[in-house]
Amino acid sequence: MSSRWYMYVLRVQVAHRLTAAETAVRAGMHASVLTMWKKGTAPSARMAIQFARALDENVLVALVEAGFITAEEAGIRTVVRFEDRLINLSTSQLLGELGRRAGV
Repeated sequence: MSSRWYMYVLRVQVAHRLTAAETAVRAGMHASVLTMWKKGTAPSARMAIQFARALDENVLVALVEAGFITAEEAGIRTVVRFEDRLINLSTSQLLGELGRRAGV
């Protein structure tokens, strides 16, 4: 069973359209680190932060996904899942959200 952290890593990798090797390079880590995470090894807080920053992700979300802090401690009402990013929404979903925000 994959850890919550590794599932986060995979979501980031897919969102950025990177291979595992490309993800490791971009994060400034050896590919073996990703393999260790895949096998269930938890990241250190420093590694989680490094990963998030290198991939232009929210550091607080990374710390929540790594289990260092809760979403409440991070001040995150809802952890936005990568599946919900705008790039992945259909046109009707985008228009619905625009209408909701505009009060239409």
